[in-house]
Formats: sequence, C-alpha cells, structure tokens
Amino acid sequence: MAGEPEAMRAEDTYMRLLDQTRKYVLDGENLTLFDGDGNQLMVFQKAG
Repeated sequence: MAGEPEAMRAEDTYMRLLDQTRKYVLDGENLTLFDGDGNQLMVFQKAG
C-alpha cells in the first residue's frame, strides 16, 4: 500500500508496537498494551 509519507510512518509505528505487545489490561473504558518488560506501548479509550 502507498500513501502520504507521514501516514505511512504512523502505520509502521502502529504495526511495530502491536508486534511488540505481550500483555494487555482492560480497565473500565481503557485498553492498555504493554511489551514484555512491562513498558506501556499504547492506550485506547472507548469512544462515545
């Protein structure tokens, strides 16, 4: 797939962080992803 360079970099970063995910915590309306060392990678918040 091709796109704007900035969008492609964002997609690459997102995919790399997903690949590094080893643990997740669902707490209320937040989903937090962690790597194998317990470092927080991303936080998703329920919309609406």
